[in-house]
Amino acid sequence: MDIAAPLARGIEVSVLANRERFTGRVTRCTSRLDGYVIGLELDTPCEQVDSLEQVLDVTLLDLG
Repeated sequence: MDIAAPLARGIEVSVLANRERFTGRVTRCTSRLDGYVIGLELDTPCEQVDSLEQVLDVTLLDLG
């Protein structure tokens, strides 16, 4: 998942995708030229997808 600001490893996040809310923790945060890419470990396993970008509107992220 691409974001504009770095997040600390272990911080809890909530993701809204296709009207479903997923919660989990940041496992990695890597800097790129156009922002940051984070890895997430979800609290509840879900169906595997190649990329959350397939199901995620990043403008709807609730990182609080």
